[in-house]
Amino acid sequence: MSRACRNCKIVIKEAACPICKGTDLSDDYSGLLVVIDPEGSQLAQKMNITKEGQYALKIR
Repeated sequence: MSRACRNCKIVIKEAACPICKGTDLSDDYSGLLVVIDPEGSQLAQKMNITKEGQYALKIR
């Protein structure tokens, strides 16, 4: 089961976030943004995303 980090919004399957090392995760999220080129993506820049990956758009 994948979960989203409430801080970074990255969607992961691990028990801790690989970006911020936090454990505040939620399995209740919606929308998915796949970032391949964080520097070239306007959405990634707007969401302050600096690493490739899958990100939740909204976390409840």
